[in-house]
Amino acid sequence: MANGIANRPVGSGLSEAQPMGRGNDMKKIAAVCLLLLLLSPGQSMAAETVPEATDELVVEYTAIADLMTEHNPVIKSNASALKAMEYGYESLDDALALASMAARLYGNLADGVMIDEAAPDGDPNSRVLQQYLAGQEDAMVNSAVGIIDSKEDMARLIENTKLQMEAGNKQLIWTAESLYFTYHNLVQQRAELTDNLVLLRRQQAVTQLRQALGLASEYDVLVMAAQVKELETGLNTLSGQTDNLVQNFNLLLGRAYDEPLVMAAPPAVRAVGELPDIEADLVAAEANCYAIKLAKYSLGDKKVAYRRLKQDNGISDSDVEDERQDDERWYNQAQQLVEEIKSGEAKVNDLVRSFRTELAQARQEIADKAAALELAELKLANEKTTLAQMSLRYELGLISTLALEGVEAGYAAQERKVEAAGWELLLARRQYEWMVQGLSFSASGSAAF
Repeated sequence: MANGIANRPVGSGLSEAQPMGRGNDMKKIAAVCLLLLLLSPGQSMAAETVPEATDELVVEYTAIADLMTEHNPVIKSNASALKAMEYGYESLDDALALASMAARLYGNLADGVMIDEAAPDGDPNSRVLQQYLAGQEDAMVNSAVGIIDSKEDMARLIENTKLQMEAGNKQLIWTAESLYFTYHNLVQQRAELTDNLVLLRRQQAVTQLRQALGLASEYDVLVMAAQVKELETGLNTLSGQTDNLVQNFNLLLGRAYDEPLVMAAPPAVRAVGELPDIEADLVAAEANCYAIKLAKYSLGDKKVAYRRLKQDNGISDSDVEDERQDDERWYNQAQQLVEEIKSGEAKVNDLVRSFRTELAQARQEIADKAAALELAELKLANEKTTLAQMSLRYELGLISTLALEGVEAGYAAQERKVEAAGWELLLARRQYEWMVQGLSFSASGSAAF
């Protein structure tokens, strides 16, 4: 605090110090981020090989994305799984080449079988051999066609999986960035409670002195003691929460939970700056949106199944639309696929509309947070003026030390509110950036895809 509350003697004026809470949005983000951390599908971040180095790691906000990409166990596992799938896809080329070569071989052998047409029995053995070889050729051709279909399916699966992994990786990075700011928000709350506790203990000492002089009751002393205990409990709780966040951050980076890690101070943020150009960002944001792209891939799967059904049965769209074909074995399946395609197209259109609305809301959130920061800065200027006036009155002996310390505590609290408002603005800007890169935040600040 500005003038060192803990170093002043106790004065006579009493000023109730109230605990100051803030950051409901940050608390919501913290809950969501921790939930995402616990529910990351199919991965055990604690099971990763832990680096042997135990040097203290200092985490800068601007380095979080690179740290996560390099060290997060889930992101690293995703990269390995994708490489394995791509290797499997490449092996299909070898299988297709073998099937094609075998088909040509069987075909050539079948064409080379000599049948003695003049033989009295028609040379049945040669005919059987020719039919066998021709049958093997057909089998290899069908196998090659199946491999071609498998390659198409595998390519679509790889691309779909790649999109899901990219979205999941970005969501994890966003989780780490949000945890970083949640940690600093908790540190601020702890600092505020510490200041309040110092003031409350001074008030407690004054109350005990007043009781000794017969100016305060035992009840007053007990009330003050209860308030002190409440703040001490709150401080212990906040300390546990900050320690927890550091441990979870270590796990996100593939480190042992108890390795030394320091969250460097966030960058300073100013409210000035132009709002994002949503018209310029909208095209790229829609093209990158993972929710939309994955819905389109699901729709594409239905269209591929419908195309293959028509090819396998030698039918056209007009046959599917002809109700007189309802006794055909393919009819019900074709009708179901048509309905699923229509439903998929409607879903894509709905996602596009909702994403546009969400992007506009994210832009408005930036404007709102910038206005909140400007207001917090204005209040800080007022607190500074008040502090200057009260300092002068203190020098003139018009107010007590305790009263001045209360004003100083209010100024320090407002400084922290300005910092917190700046962080919320930075988070809002970052969330908008993530949306342009493809994430969607339709549920309580958590990324959806």
